[in-house]
Amino acid sequence: MSLMLEKTAVGFLVVIGLAGCPQVAMFKPETIQPSYVSPLQYKDYNCDQLAEEATRIQRRINELNVTLSETVRHETRLNYLKVEYARLKGEVSAVEKSIINKECKKK
Repeated sequence: MSLMLEKTAVGFLVVIGLAGCPQVAMFKPETIQPSYVSPLQYKDYNCDQLAEEATRIQRRINELNVTLSETVRHETRLNYLKVEYARLKGEVSAVEKSIINKECKKK
């Protein structure tokens, strides 16, 4: 085998090998659409409980926002985080609707 052919074959094998490696992806959390969450799950919450729930959800969203903004190497983990992030964004919307329905005052 000629030296040129050997180099071509080695280069081809390297490209094939790299194609099987996990892909590195960057994701912008703001592109994730919220999942629908029914405000009915918060119907028995009072205004203080709704405020606490909104704070808890926002804290977790902020944590995920940092994680999702970084490079994610494992697609399975990325998909899990995206699903959780979408659900939490839906919960924020549901809590906000409940706050409006109960005519809670903003704190």
